[in-house]
Amino acid sequence: MRLPIKFADNSVAARSKKSTLESLVNMYPEAAPDGAVNQVTLYQCSGSTEFVTLPDNATVHALHVLDNLLYAITTTHLYRIAENGTVTLIGTFSGAGLTDRVSVADNGITMVFVDSVRAFKYDTTNGLIEFTSQTGMYRSNTVTFQDGYFIFNRTGTGQFFITALYDTTTDPLDFATAESSPDDTVAVISFANQLWLFGTKTIEIWYNSGNALFPFERISGAVIARGCSASYSVAKGVNALAFIGDDNIVYAVSPGTFVPQRISSYSQEANISSETGAYAFTFAEFGHEFYMLHLPNSDKTWCYDMTNGMWHERRSPRLSEFDLALEVDRHLSNCYTLAYGKKMIGNRSENGKIFFLDSTSTLDNGLTTRREAISAPVTKDQTFLKCSLFELLAEINITTNQNPQCILYWTDDFVSWSDGVQLPLGKIGERKKRIIARRLGRFRQRTFRIVITDDVSVIILGAFVEGDVWLHNLQYL
Repeated sequence: MRLPIKFADNSVAARSKKSTLESLVNMYPEAAPDGAVNQVTLYQCSGSTEFVTLPDNATVHALHVLDNLLYAITTTHLYRIAENGTVTLIGTFSGAGLTDRVSVADNGITMVFVDSVRAFKYDTTNGLIEFTSQTGMYRSNTVTFQDGYFIFNRTGTGQFFITALYDTTTDPLDFATAESSPDDTVAVISFANQLWLFGTKTIEIWYNSGNALFPFERISGAVIARGCSASYSVAKGVNALAFIGDDNIVYAVSPGTFVPQRISSYSQEANISSETGAYAFTFAEFGHEFYMLHLPNSDKTWCYDMTNGMWHERRSPRLSEFDLALEVDRHLSNCYTLAYGKKMIGNRSENGKIFFLDSTSTLDNGLTTRREAISAPVTKDQTFLKCSLFELLAEINITTNQNPQCILYWTDDFVSWSDGVQLPLGKIGERKKRIIARRLGRFRQRTFRIVITDDVSVIILGAFVEGDVWLHNLQYL
């Protein structure tokens, strides 16, 4: 008999390993058209190619586009980077520089950014100016822009405050309080032309009423009884806004609705419960809109597809301490923006590198990425099967590697994996490949894992096992 293998179309490994181990690493699922081999096709995630290295070799805290030019904010400097990679130093931050994550917004002329302690503004006429001590400028860790106003949360309070219209001046009285609950406002963001105020216990949605005394008012009844536990996990796309709730669950909200939907799994939430530095951003690629959530404490990067509701993991390779072996960490990105038609990411390491997501590459920072897919358990009513053949259908693109391999593992007890079986992926010029392994023993229930570490492009179209029912007297049906 021939049984389909459902390679993970979602990274939903359960807290109990005896339930399922399904996982996708550096591969994401896409619904296949009618008539395809499988209902879901697995595509490899984009690699990252270096765009430029900044002179100070520091962490890139934020990237932002102002007037069609790319700007980079590092721990100690503000840079402008031209499309050809030319780097111009704009200014230096005094003292110890920036000490936290950075939130940025602009009004088309002026860029404003805060890091929970300090506030800066930049325009081409006046250059870089720190305005932390400006009258009416309170400590803030997030900034957004809507309807001509820069809007900030006020750290340690339930308040938010605004600048003057299309200006950066601040009046000590231009503030308001999210009053539905006595909680601190930890993040502000403009979404669907509404102002979302994230508190530790509640979320309020405000709008620009045009009131001359203070332009923003709360929408009647627009209070969500759910708080936010990670300011920098709040990120918006076209289709949704996502964040980590005060219950360590990841939620998404669609435009025009005020009802958050749980999108995380129990196993993900177990990781989030110990997280203190989560951050996220969104980007679009090949019709998918991804919410990329980084969990530094757990060393994981989870990526949620806002288009189809599926998760996968992204990991970046690195050399071990003594450069002897390749290891994997959470994704190398620390921030994101779209510039010059490229998806730019700043490196979280202290090396000043800016990369762009490159769909034609299987490398991250010059090292080959590890792509991995773990299937759902394969079983036929818990009957013993003799596995005579494993078949993987793949589309490949081999350009340099003369003998690329994938490695097949399996487990029958959800704990111990078999030794890896190396399977050739094909030769230069081949495009579609049947990758086959034979005589894989007997099982009641088996989970398969495919690992690819060679520099070769692979799309997984489907997989199958063939076998016969194994009777106690060793006769086959």
